[in-house]
Amino acid sequence: MNVPIGPQRTLIGHVAPLESLLAAKDAHGVTLNDVALACVAGALRQMALSHGVLPRPLKVMVPVSVREPEQATSLGNQISMIFIDLPVHLRDPIARLRATHDATSAFKRDGRAAGGTTVIAALGLLPSPLKTRAAALAASDRVYNLTVSNVPGPRVPLYLLGAELLEAFPVVPIADGHALSIGMFSYRDRLCFGGYADPTALPVVRDLPGALSVAILELTAGRSSRRRLRAVAGGRA
Repeated sequence: MNVPIGPQRTLIGHVAPLESLLAAKDAHGVTLNDVALACVAGALRQMALSHGVLPRPLKVMVPVSVREPEQATSLGNQISMIFIDLPVHLRDPIARLRATHDATSAFKRDGRAAGGTTVIAALGLLPSPLKTRAAALAASDRVYNLTVSNVPGPRVPLYLLGAELLEAFPVVPIADGHALSIGMFSYRDRLCFGGYADPTALPVVRDLPGALSVAILELTAGRSSRRRLRAVAGGRA
């Protein structure tokens, strides 16, 4: 994940039915963002195992909205960043979901997202030379391994000049030393995943759609179905 990158970029897309993800959300009392993050953790685990790499927790930067309900109609972005450990190392999909939920809930409970906003605002007040250094440090691979961003979208169809929008894949920028970012966009009855990567630095990104399919099925299927999936995957899921 954290290697020198060049100028080449590729966008790998995958679409998942939203209904099964929402069902998992309701069944386990978590958020859709928790479910999506757990699916990403499962996919990265699949990719690591298939290439003989020991799955380890990954530090992910997750952009979150800090807009208050009464600010719903105001203009501009009000975004902060939270950092959580993505439980790639956990074999059980439900355990990955619970660990993800616990991590995101801790940030909400402690108010650390609001604290992150204060830090970001303070960086903007620094003199230019220090601001450049601080920005480089904040985007360092020592701080996080990859960015995973979930963008809520409309549940109704959108049109442009009479043409219906079918799918939309987010492009989340990658910083130096970060070979992959993953964006998610919920639209109508589907969740669109966009893996943005340097294909030379991370050629295994081509496996992301298949890995996401397995991770989503593993999380949303019944127990017996999960056993069959593990058997197909050689017991590595």
